[in-house]
This record gives sequence, C-alpha cells and structure tokens, in this order.
Amino acid sequence: MKQHDEPQGTEVRSSENVLDELKKMVVELTDLPTQALATNACLTTDLGLDELSLAQILAEAEHRFGVRIPDRVLRPGLQELADYILSEARRKTT
Repeated sequence: MKQHDEPQGTEVRSSENVLDELKKMVVELTDLPTQALATNACLTTDLGLDELSLAQILAEAEHRFGVRIPDRVLRPGLQELADYILSEARRKTT
C-alpha cells in the first residue's frame, strides 16, 4: 500500500466522481478487474475482499478524500461509500 504524508485532497464534485475514484483505487489496491466493480457491489460478499483489504481501502479513501470514514460505511458497498464521502466532504466545506 502506498504511504502518503499529506492528504491528496481529491476534489469532490459528485457522487459519480467519487465513485469513479473509488473504483480506480480498489483496482489499484486489490488487482480486481474494473468490470467486477458494479456500483452496488458489496466489498465483502460480492467482491470477496478480506479485512486487510478493507482496511487498506478505508485508509487510502480517507487519505485521498480527506475525510474520516467509519468501518460500518465500507460494509454495504461502493455507492454507499461514495455517498458518505461526498456528504462528509460537503459538510467540511460548509
């Protein structure tokens, strides 16, 4: 996993923007094919990711988007995670 000192501060514009960035990140961290990453895919049930993979995705998403993400948000899937990141990013800027 890549280690970074400062958050990259990916600009958060829309849920689709966040979802696309999350998919790229999951592909980078897991080597899953992009085609496997359906919007409603559950990271554990549908994609078969283990706890270590989930922890890596969580840490990288927090770093890239500059928001704190509780573990429970990862469980449902990519769209729920994207929606959470977008709402937290908007909340921080208001």
